[in-house]
This record gives sequence, C-alpha cells and structure tokens, in this order.
Amino acid sequence: MRANLIWFIPLVVVAIVVVFDNLLTSYLNIGLFVHRLSWSNCVGVSLSPSTYLYFLATGLALLLPFIVLVIPVFFDKDDEEIYSRRYLFSVAIVLAVVVGGFLLEVLIWGSVPLDMGDDSNIYVRYIPFIPVPETPLFVSGQGMAGRSAHGR
Repeated sequence: MRANLIWFIPLVVVAIVVVFDNLLTSYLNIGLFVHRLSWSNCVGVSLSPSTYLYFLATGLALLLPFIVLVIPVFFDKDDEEIYSRRYLFSVAIVLAVVVGGFLLEVLIWGSVPLDMGDDSNIYVRYIPFIPVPETPLFVSGQGMAGRSAHGR
C-alpha cells in the first residue's frame, strides 16, 4: 500500500493546484458579479436560470478535484474485485476529473449571468449560452470569461 502512494501523492498535489486555480477564478468571477450587480438588475438576476447554473457550476468546479481522494480505497487488498482493477479505476477517476473540469468551465463560460455588451452596458442573461458569449473560452485568471469590470 505504501509503495502505491508514491504516485498518489503527486496526484493529490496536482488536484490541490487545480483547486487553488478554480478558487482564484471563482473569487474573481464572484467579485465581478458583485461589481456588476445593481438594484436595476437584481430582480432579473434572481429569476434567471443562468444565475443558478453559474453558481452551481462554480461550486462543483471547486469540489470536483477532491474526488481524487477516493483513489486509496481501490488499493485495499481486502476487496479482491476492486483491488484487481485498481489502476483502471484510478485512471477513470483522473479522466473524470479532467473531463468534468472542462465541462464545468464550459458551463461557467456560457452561463455568466451579467454579461457586458459591446456598448459596455451590462445585460442579464436569462438562458445559458443564448446569446453565445463573444469572449474566448479559456482566459486564465481574469474571471467572467475574461472581461474586466470596466470594458473589454
């Protein structure tokens, strides 16, 4: 069991780095959301399904990498069926975290509830992905699909 943890510890470190990146992005996104929120769009935001999907995806993006912590269960020699497929299950969980993280990033990108238009006005998005965001999908560390609070 201890020899198998040699490769598991770097995997947990990578998961923690991903969590910190997601935490930073979530902090920036929520900060921009609060900055863009005003009394005039408060009711629209509270009724928007896009807002609920946005916050659900943001929360899941923070929790998803912790699934990697389930992997040591597969290396328990008492359960022969799971132990015989331990590497398959481990790779499947890592792939699930990577693919799930990508899908959550796409959901966050497409469901930003307070989008900024070309005229620098802030609009409430009611239906996720409609209209399709004009910003690039992966803009690291800028929050809310890369747009600043003061324009493009």
